[in-house]
Amino acid sequence: MEGASLTLATTGALCGGEAPVNSSPRAVSAYGDTGAVDDLVRVVLIALAVLVVIGLAVVGWLMWRFKIPPRGVVAMVGALFYLALPVDLVPEALLGPIGVVDDTGVLAAVGIWVYKLVKARQTLVEGGVIKRPPPTGG
Repeated sequence: MEGASLTLATTGALCGGEAPVNSSPRAVSAYGDTGAVDDLVRVVLIALAVLVVIGLAVVGWLMWRFKIPPRGVVAMVGALFYLALPVDLVPEALLGPIGVVDDTGVLAAVGIWVYKLVKARQTLVEGGVIKRPPPTGG
């Protein structure tokens, strides 16, 4: 590290200016100072993780409230991860608002399919094929 400081001081002195002083304790990588980009990536990843956790909580609540079968939950979690991942069939970065169409289509398809699953279960319960769960005191 002392050699790097000596090189910087010598280079600054040769150019006629003052030697640059690196007062920050942050290490400088081979690609330069990427501190702002690293901070932005960290914030985006944390926000994405929070959204995924909230989404999973909503899926769990829907499963409990409407007695959604496991395959519906798998579809909802799959749709949640499709929305959260940066890989898309129609990327928003290239097409702007048009790129949201595939995300909306995935949400609509999963929503309709889960709705049909819930309605089919209600029909089976009303027909006596599936036993109705005991009422909870509330």
